[in-house]
Amino acid sequence: MANRQSSRILSVVVILSILASVLAGFVYATPTRAADPLAAYKDAKIDWQQAKGQSITLMLVKHFWTDAVKANLEQFKQLTGINVVLDVYEEEEFRQKRTIALTSGSDTPDIFMLDWLGQYVDAGWVEPLDAYLADPKLTDAAWYNIKDIFDGARNFGTYKNKFAGMPITAEVQVLFYRKDLLEAKGLKVPTTMDELYKVAVALKTPTMSGIANRGRRGAGANAWPWSGFVMSYGGRALDDKFQPVFNSPEAVAGTEMYAKLLQDAGPAGVVNYDWYEVLQDFQQSKTAMFTDSSGFVPTVLDKTKTPVADNVGVAPLPMGPGMAAPVPNGWYWLVGMNANSTHKTAAWLFLEWATSAPGTLAIAASGGSPARASAWQDATFAKNFGAAAVPVVVQSLGYAKLAAYPYLHPTYPEFGDKIGIAIADVIEKKATAQQALDKAVEESKVLLAK
Repeated sequence: MANRQSSRILSVVVILSILASVLAGFVYATPTRAADPLAAYKDAKIDWQQAKGQSITLMLVKHFWTDAVKANLEQFKQLTGINVVLDVYEEEEFRQKRTIALTSGSDTPDIFMLDWLGQYVDAGWVEPLDAYLADPKLTDAAWYNIKDIFDGARNFGTYKNKFAGMPITAEVQVLFYRKDLLEAKGLKVPTTMDELYKVAVALKTPTMSGIANRGRRGAGANAWPWSGFVMSYGGRALDDKFQPVFNSPEAVAGTEMYAKLLQDAGPAGVVNYDWYEVLQDFQQSKTAMFTDSSGFVPTVLDKTKTPVADNVGVAPLPMGPGMAAPVPNGWYWLVGMNANSTHKTAAWLFLEWATSAPGTLAIAASGGSPARASAWQDATFAKNFGAAAVPVVVQSLGYAKLAAYPYLHPTYPEFGDKIGIAIADVIEKKATAQQALDKAVEESKVLLAK
């Protein structure tokens, strides 16, 4: 254990040293913006108009990236002459409709947001993108500079040596809190899980919860923030032989803390909360804290969306017992191309535009948490994102892990739902954490054996 801890500390130091060197001068590095908003794209040695007149359909989740893309679609149409139709749904409905469309062999949507990559690659539903990146008629490799996209993000989009998911966000679990409420009670920003619990309980009032987190069951709901708690206590979902171990003493302890926070300081009905309800509660001063994606930073710091924005603080996820650093969960939303699309060139041009360096910056200016290193070095992005929050998020990205459950495994949607049911049962006190997780592990072994 001592060697493992020493190795972990060394890894953290190395990561932070690299991040510090990369970001050391970002506030001075704002690129000059041309008067022509399309000038940066025209530098690419490709014909952006090669699919002019075509129309593509995007199936997207209701998400900050979706809102930001929508705000920039006119630019894409001017650049390419391609029309874009948006189909936007909340996460549960989105996954249902996406599955129906792809399993039916439909040629639409042409592009869709992508999370469970392994399932889609194995089923042949998503088009591998390596050939598009290598085709000089479609991609100017030097201009696109795919290595500017974080390594972790590109790895997340790769399954069985096929690059099939283009990263669009780099998100990490952080703590959002009300500075004024902590100050009024003489409380410090929590840095450990035990402190988080004490502060949450102290901030709870008859009209405001001390903390709100996702309680709703589901692979994309409560299991995501829960993962940061499990890893913060030293747990993980799978061992090195790919067998479920999220009923270990460490995972049980993390689950117990996650549930205890919501039981003793959370809002009524929290088992029905996804991130939509959590964010809304915070914006409406119905909760004092929450732990979720760094992608919400621009929203909670925007005075037009969050009336208490001036009093919002952002901090790293508190540490678990015995940890030398936080262990937040990380996430990269991807976009993929339908393998049955009849407009693949047009679809690729959209992916290239949206994920290029200038496209990433344009979209991030409207809200987002980009997957390109260069965007985080841009002073204008930092100002729009929230300058004080940038170092917190960058540091947290360096600590982030994706090991709490296997996003890439083909059985993940079902596997994740088993975890989600267990978490909800613990929150509702239908079972102890040990009982609920033992049951989910046994059920998961059956799925993973398929």
